[in-house]
Amino acid sequence: MARPNPGEPNAGHPADNPATRTAELAERDPCLGILFVHGAGDHGVGSTLIEFGEPIIAWLDGWLSAGRRGPTDASDLARPGATQLLVREADAHAPAHTEVRIRTHDDDTPHLWLMAEARWDEAFTPPAFRQVLTWAIGVVPWTVLTQFIGPVIDESRLLSADLFSILRWLVNVSVAAVLALVVAVVVQAFALALLILSIIPLDAVRDVVSRLQRFASTSVGDLYMVLTSPVQRAALTGAVQRDIDWLRARGCRRIAVVAHSQGGYVAYQALADPYHRDVELFVTFGSGLIRLTESEQARRTGWLPLGLIGVIGALLAVRFGPVAILGTLDIWEKRQASGLAFLIGAAMTVGFVVALRRYLTERSPVPDLPVRTPWLDLVTNEDPVLNGSRAGRLPGRVHKVRIQNRASVVADHGSYWQNLDQFVSRVTLRIAALDRDGRIWRAGPIPDARDAVRHLRRSWHRRRARVATLQRARGPIAVATAVLVAARADQLDAVGQAVAGWFRWFPAAIVAWLPDVIGSAIPIVLSHAQYLGLGTILALSYLAYQAGLALWRWWGAADTEAQYRGVLADPVSARALVYYGWTIAHIAVLAIVALVGPAAVLTWLGGVTRDLDPIVQAWARVYTWSLVTAAVVGAVLWGRRVPAATATATAWRPPRWLVGGTVVAVLVELALALLRPGPTPAILSIPGGIALELTSLALAALAGAPSGRTVRWLVLRVQRRLDRRHPSGATASVVDRLGVLGLVLALGAIGLILQPIWQAWLVGGVIALVGLLLAVSLATNVSGTKLPGIGDVRSSPAGLRQAGAGGVVVAALVIGAAIARGGLLLLGR
Repeated sequence: MARPNPGEPNAGHPADNPATRTAELAERDPCLGILFVHGAGDHGVGSTLIEFGEPIIAWLDGWLSAGRRGPTDASDLARPGATQLLVREADAHAPAHTEVRIRTHDDDTPHLWLMAEARWDEAFTPPAFRQVLTWAIGVVPWTVLTQFIGPVIDESRLLSADLFSILRWLVNVSVAAVLALVVAVVVQAFALALLILSIIPLDAVRDVVSRLQRFASTSVGDLYMVLTSPVQRAALTGAVQRDIDWLRARGCRRIAVVAHSQGGYVAYQALADPYHRDVELFVTFGSGLIRLTESEQARRTGWLPLGLIGVIGALLAVRFGPVAILGTLDIWEKRQASGLAFLIGAAMTVGFVVALRRYLTERSPVPDLPVRTPWLDLVTNEDPVLNGSRAGRLPGRVHKVRIQNRASVVADHGSYWQNLDQFVSRVTLRIAALDRDGRIWRAGPIPDARDAVRHLRRSWHRRRARVATLQRARGPIAVATAVLVAARADQLDAVGQAVAGWFRWFPAAIVAWLPDVIGSAIPIVLSHAQYLGLGTILALSYLAYQAGLALWRWWGAADTEAQYRGVLADPVSARALVYYGWTIAHIAVLAIVALVGPAAVLTWLGGVTRDLDPIVQAWARVYTWSLVTAAVVGAVLWGRRVPAATATATAWRPPRWLVGGTVVAVLVELALALLRPGPTPAILSIPGGIALELTSLALAALAGAPSGRTVRWLVLRVQRRLDRRHPSGATASVVDRLGVLGLVLALGAIGLILQPIWQAWLVGGVIALVGLLLAVSLATNVSGTKLPGIGDVRSSPAGLRQAGAGGVVVAALVIGAAIARGGLLLLGR
């Protein structure tokens, strides 16, 4: 962004006068106006302009310059001009704004775009915290539960008839239900805790609580005012209308409104109310329009009390269900209170089921705008604000586009502007279409508009493939982490005690209450050390995943540069291989730790710390000769490629295989030193270092030839396999889903029959019997069937029928094993 004018508003050159600059701007050729509307929360002056505007400017400059960066800022083809971020700098009546001058190689005349932000969060009075709290207790449970369950219900209607998709859907159902309950109880507990703490007559406590209350009133409070106060809602929409009028007054004959999240609802109201303003383009992304419309409907129709009752009941059922069920089966100690609490919770959960059914059948669509303004709505599948499909919930004429950010429920809503190659490019080009003389499509790296469209579509597909790779990597990492925790649960205490020993300096009284709170909220009894060990393992795996995510972004930056240059990105570039390698290493390390045990790893790390000096001695005696060998090889190659008369220090760079081979050799030598610390005799270190270096160089050199092609082919095959987020084919039927559920039950029953108590064999046999019946229905569904209350169901695909047959075999084996073990028990063996 350009620096603001440091001078006084009315001093110096006439152009420094804001009134003069405004008049000059109005006298120019009509410019293109862009108004950015932020989402919920407290946003500082100019923050939305920077967050939304800078990615657009960066993409425009990269596209127009074909990825070539000039030596100075003056060489940028999209460059900010006069800018105001703070009100005190210039016009007190203007929003934060910046003029962007755009040049192309074919046209030196700069095109003027005027970007501004609409700060509607300053247009209302924040409500009292108690008002927000009372509203949140009723609304939050409903919002959270429908937020998680709505997308799963919509997904079931479009579920593909293949085993992987159905298994993933079953997992999503379980995860969505658990997350919904956890988030609902955490949010409500936080609100109630603030209310209780506000009663404590201590200045220090009240100071902290007041800050949290102000945060709730300014972030959640705007949502409260939008839904409950018509007068303040009109003030919000008036703020957006005022800034549209400001752009018109500055000479913008064509205006685009770009709104995010809850700002989409506010901007929609500004364009839809009786005193609406007309614009030439309306862009919403991650929009809360559908969500807020449905929440308002739920508030008016009385669904919220049923939702609150259902949340409380579900929490009771989940908390006391395991103890009640196991006690009934005589596997656990019977407790009358637990059984009663479970039954009461299950009965209360029916209230939410009734409310959810009414929500699905009675939700009404969003009315269309009074004028036929072009409307572009962009969203990701995983954006939690979407809450399901937009079909039938937005006006039919709206251009609905699905994009891919990170395929993450947590990150997608706030990462749109980090998606340069897909989201920012789409939005920028759609806005640029209003600047008819700019011809941004043809001014890029590809002059022909049709070829440019094909190139961009290929790059958008590359983004989808990269995101699918990231999404599919999470599953194995999560499974490997879970297997590690489950297989080595007996060593969590040792890990926790070791970690606690490292942090003995931390005041224990500050965190001593935390394990007790966690233990009272979940039906798992662990010691404090076990909680700490579990948290350590999960935290380390998460940090490794975040490192992989950084590598994934690095890979994406290379693909964006390829988009700028007009070339197709390499799907198996060096950056892609680095990401794949890191992900594989992450899973491999988890598997190794699960095999050897975290306690053994801690013992080994303790030995490494104790023997650090011998390790360094052993490593240095070997890698020194590897570096000498690499230097000799590099000198020989440098002497052959560069004539002596023109040899300079920068005339030649070592090939990649030389650098890569040396790095591999040094790492192998480090691993050997860790295994056998201590001084290494010269008779071993000298030839060993030379041999390892030459071997690594040979392998690295071969990696660029046939081996490299083999690796590229293998990675491409894996990518094609992973890039199946929307596979074609018929949707899965009820029989398909139940049959796959039977297979899952049969596999899960295996763990029960391996237990030493007969009650577990009995439960496993019953579960396997249910799985057997469900799997038989899938395995025999060749020509279709008819189910009571459902009607005709088409035949299952051959692959699923084979999976059903496998489930039948597994279930039969489990039932047979349970019967055999029961017979042996009766015989006294």
